[in-house]
Amino acid sequence: MTTTDPSLLTSLALDNARYCADGYYTTPGGKQIRLPAPVTILPDQSIPVPTAAVAERTRFATETKPPLELALQDLMDDLRPCIVLPDDPRNSSTKRSLAFEQFAAHTCLSAILSRESLAKTHVPEPADALMTDVITHIPRIPVIRNAEFERVNHPVALSAILVAPPRLSDWFSQATERPGRSDEGNDALRTRIERMLRVAAYQGYQSLILPPFGCEEGANPILVTKMFKELLHGAYRQVFTRVTFALPGYTLSSAIAHPFAVHFARDH
Repeated sequence: MTTTDPSLLTSLALDNARYCADGYYTTPGGKQIRLPAPVTILPDQSIPVPTAAVAERTRFATETKPPLELALQDLMDDLRPCIVLPDDPRNSSTKRSLAFEQFAAHTCLSAILSRESLAKTHVPEPADALMTDVITHIPRIPVIRNAEFERVNHPVALSAILVAPPRLSDWFSQATERPGRSDEGNDALRTRIERMLRVAAYQGYQSLILPPFGCEEGANPILVTKMFKELLHGAYRQVFTRVTFALPGYTLSSAIAHPFAVHFARDH
């Protein structure tokens, strides 16, 4: 069961932050669990492209379920799931997309993704539509609530990668003032898509839950789908066991979801 009630989501996120304020989560049974720290991955860090396949076959799917629900299913299948979330580092941890709020409501992200941790990354000026290309990797986040939003005694661990999509709607509106740079926005988009896959592969994750990265910021969904397809069927072919595009709030016939549904249909 999932919810989109903003008041409940905010209440749960604040509840989690209260329990996690000191870097520990205390279970209802009194056990303290140390929380992970975010890992900032700078653009110039060398992370190799995978050279060996780890999966005999990659299963692709496009779902309208929330990312967390899909990740919990992957955990039941004994996979190592990683959720990729669009991030805007100019926002506080309480002003995020619905997908992020649903995730934060179940986890300690509202606590560990504090202004202090974000301050360690490069935050661009508001006029910089390309945003930052810094990636934040948060390994093994304890999910402290079940599907009924009850606190649990035995949290399960998910991981997250946060990447800021370039705001291409703003970028293209300024293209006339940027001679010779009209392709720079799409280049930044593809670079970040490739780097998020590279980080996930390097960390050994078997299952990825991906957003329609950049589509809500003005990118062409057909172009984004093509970028993902070229990478997932090229350099990252058979690296992951399961790749799911999570599109909560969209129907599969919508302008954003349809290209993903066509190119990454279940058992594609």
